[in-house]
Amino acid sequence: YLLIHVLYLLGKYSFTRFLHSVQKGSKIIIITDDKNSLFSKCWGVTAQKYSSRSNNLHMEIEELLKEGKISMKQSRFKTFLKNPFDVERKDLQKALLSMITYSEFEALPIDEKIEIKKIFDAHSVNDLVQCDSICYEITKL
Repeated sequence: YLLIHVLYLLGKYSFTRFLHSVQKGSKIIIITDDKNSLFSKCWGVTAQKYSSRSNNLHMEIEELLKEGKISMKQSRFKTFLKNPFDVERKDLQKALLSMITYSEFEALPIDEKIEIKKIFDAHSVNDLVQCDSICYEITKL
């Protein structure tokens, strides 16, 4: 099974429910945002529901591992995007910022826009922003 950036769209314990539906020995690959990624940090400001779901997924996997219900290998990787704040076309900049923050960026309060800019600055590498992801390779025990 391959689950890429989908589990934070579902409710709490969705992965546990999914795990109950698969056979022992099944391999499950989950690719999602790292807890401290650009996306996760932005959601903490603008989209708390998705931030909470993402955090719950990581905690859920850690709990299942501690309970001995799964075995797991982890790997991390980085991707890079052009910093939307450096995009000259305002319509494209607005669209990119709205997609990344799961919000209507232009409608955000000024303090949230400032916080988002700080998050982007913290993840900046030259004219790019770094996005950290994690890959969980899970086997159901």
